[in-house]
Amino acid sequence: GIGGSYARDYDGDSRTLKYSGSAYFDSLDVIRFNGDEEGGDNRTALNLAANWYQVMTPRMHGEFGANVTLQSGFLETPYNAVVVEDGSFTPEQYLANFTAQPSIDATAFEELPSSRARLTLHGRVRRMFGESTALEMGGRLYGDDWGVTSVTLEPAVFFWLVEGSVRTRLGYRFYTQTAADDFQERYMGASTAALPQFRTQDADLGDFSSHTFGVRFDWFASTTSRWDVTFDITSRSDGLDYLFGSVGWTSSF
Repeated sequence: GIGGSYARDYDGDSRTLKYSGSAYFDSLDVIRFNGDEEGGDNRTALNLAANWYQVMTPRMHGEFGANVTLQSGFLETPYNAVVVEDGSFTPEQYLANFTAQPSIDATAFEELPSSRARLTLHGRVRRMFGESTALEMGGRLYGDDWGVTSVTLEPAVFFWLVEGSVRTRLGYRFYTQTAADDFQERYMGASTAALPQFRTQDADLGDFSSHTFGVRFDWFASTTSRWDVTFDITSRSDGLDYLFGSVGWTSSF
């Protein structure tokens, strides 16, 4: 990978414009869900971004930007499968029967286009209230030529749990997206022969919305050392709920 950026300050450092770009060139071995090895393939990603930071008032500042990403090469997930149902079984029952009847042509590889163009617009504004509390509102709009569009809203509140030592962030994230053009939740038929050229059952390319509630604690142990602990819980409309936790340490020198 290679990348770079250029930033310039204006109006007495109250406004900053930043431009950045990056390129990643990946090589990979394609190993399918059933163990089939298809040899090597490549994937390339190019990203261009512009970002504007603005001090609006002595107690409020904001950041806005746009990203364009172009991807090409092997973009599917090799271990994802597409399951064909003949109508007489539910998906779980059909897979159980498939184990007992390996001659049935019931599973196929995920296949997706070899190029993808993505556009993201994002923004975030934070304002101080009092001497120890700040409110923030963030948002993002996303779209790509695979048919996925999404909207994200992220309000959050920051406050000092222990003044000058322990800072807390309470946040909420709402996310909703449309399904990719080549996504289907179920494929019906007698075999994989009639499957479309491009197909996926990847839930992350499907139509869903989610709600995330999270808390983060930052402990400023010294002027050069900081610890952070994060815990999030996410509920998705498709039932793929999850918990996320992390611990981090930052040192300045």
